[in-house]
Amino acid sequence: WPLKPPAPRDEPAFLYLGGTSYVKGFSVLTRALELLGDRRYRVYMTRVSDTGGLPHVLRDRVVAVGVLPYGELPTLHSRVRALLFPSIWEEPLPYAVVESLLMGTLPIASRVGGVPEAVEGSPAQGYLFEPGDARELAGKMEEVMALEREDLIEIGHRLREHALRRFDGNAIKESLTKVFLG
Repeated sequence: WPLKPPAPRDEPAFLYLGGTSYVKGFSVLTRALELLGDRRYRVYMTRVSDTGGLPHVLRDRVVAVGVLPYGELPTLHSRVRALLFPSIWEEPLPYAVVESLLMGTLPIASRVGGVPEAVEGSPAQGYLFEPGDARELAGKMEEVMALEREDLIEIGHRLREHALRRFDGNAIKESLTKVFLG
């Protein structure tokens, strides 16, 4: 996937892939969005077919994408500043976060399961937050909204390089060989 910089927009956009699932942090996300008040932003939500179930104040800020064909995911990533990953479940290796790194999209993610290990040493490490903490999530979103376009592009390149190094097949093979063969 080619790395594409975020398109210049009047309002920052974010991506959320977890639908309305409680364990994926949907309630944490909606609380965080409410805390942002009248800030200008847009959130693309996959696996959400309409915004009718959202608090009224959020309906004009959320784009219900529904079920997205996998091939269209890179396009959606190219339109946002960050991935929102407010999961409260101990996910061993969240594919959405790894994909986000590979696509150069900054993940704002809760510190659960394998997330801290996946982003360790990358710019995304500074955008982790405590699971369930909507206030901290809203704060991280505000930090990303304040970033200049050039900074987002640089962060995106660094994230992609990090992911390519961290998830390199040969490096993983060598690490596993050392573990099992001593």
